Amino acid sequence: MFVKINMALKDDQDLIQNILSGQLPAFEQLVEKYQNMVFTLAFRVLQNHEDAEEVAQDVFVKVFNSLKNFQQKSNFKTWLYRIVYNESINRLRSRKKRIPLVDLNEKTTLHLFDPGSINDSNDEIQFIQKAIQNLPETERIILSLYYYEDMPVKEIAKITELTETNVKTRLFRSRQKLYDELKEVWHHLKTQIYES
Repeated sequence: MFVKINMALKDDQDLIQNILSGQLPAFEQLVEKYQNMVFTLAFRVLQNHEDAEEVAQDVFVKVFNSLKNFQQKSNFKTWLYRIVYNESINRLRSRKKRIPLVDLNEKTTLHLFDPGSINDSNDEIQFIQKAIQNLPETERIILSLYYYEDMPVKEIAKITELTETNVKTRLFRSRQKLYDELKEVWHHLKTQIYES
């Protein structure tokens, strides 16, 4: 019987060991491997390119300084996401503004509606963005991690330091809120179309 080895995990462990033994090129490889992921998550939280870039730089400085404390029993990617999450939330709170979390230039309503019912109308995309923006901060982030990063509930719980039950509850509640708000928007749009 063959045992499947997670090569990404093995690669991360090898890179970390090399970094800890003083091989700086290994850290460059780690940055190269995860820089897009780090920037993307920071940008989804902050919706500002410059802020996301600064957070990404801060994250990798923090990773470099804290790598010796990383418990390699856990998944490096989850640990990294946790740092990105904390740094992004801190930056967001320091701005004291609510910012939309996700970029909805793609056709999506988080599987709440029939995708065929969405067209390319900028008005509709703006309505969806506003609906998501009206969700509480933590629920916006959980939706982003779940739908856009394809993260399982267990990993989201570790990143946000919530229980798995709490994550599931917030996912359910935020989907319901988003559904109700979007349903109202679609009803309003239909009424406008029939009246014109």
